[in-house]
Amino acid sequence: MAGFAQQNLAWSIDYETWDNNGQPSLFINCGADDLFNAGEEITIEMWIRAYTFAENRKVLGKIVYHDPIDNGYVLGFENLHVYAEYFNPTLQQVPRPGDGPMPADSSYVHMVTTYSSNTGNIKNYVNGVLTGETTMFPSDPIVDNDAPFIIGNAPWDTVSFQFY
Repeated sequence: MAGFAQQNLAWSIDYETWDNNGQPSLFINCGADDLFNAGEEITIEMWIRAYTFAENRKVLGKIVYHDPIDNGYVLGFENLHVYAEYFNPTLQQVPRPGDGPMPADSSYVHMVTTYSSNTGNIKNYVNGVLTGETTMFPSDPIVDNDAPFIIGNAPWDTVSFQFY
């Protein structure tokens, strides 16, 4: 589930229903509403069940793709380690906080990432435990964009880094 605390909105995906469809390129396009623009501060949280994925999987995000990627954010996992990517349009780079472990084929785990442009701090949590943090400099706000918020794969196209 991806939640946006300030607006009290949430979405969820039933894995069995999704998986039984048999389509490898399934994703949910949540639209480009302004509420998905991060601005100066953002907290993204979700409950997710990680099976035994080893590959890099993007679970949700919102990114404008120019060459290179311009600005936005993604939450995902790789080799069962949680990570967040915040694309800083000033530096054109992605600082990644330390990864947090997720148990394989587990029950659902609670993943959270936060970013504040006031402090530049990026923090990741798994089940309420801080699993990684770093500082982005300069700590600019994530620029508003018209890209859709995507659940299920990389937000810059419909077939990259799929989570299903």
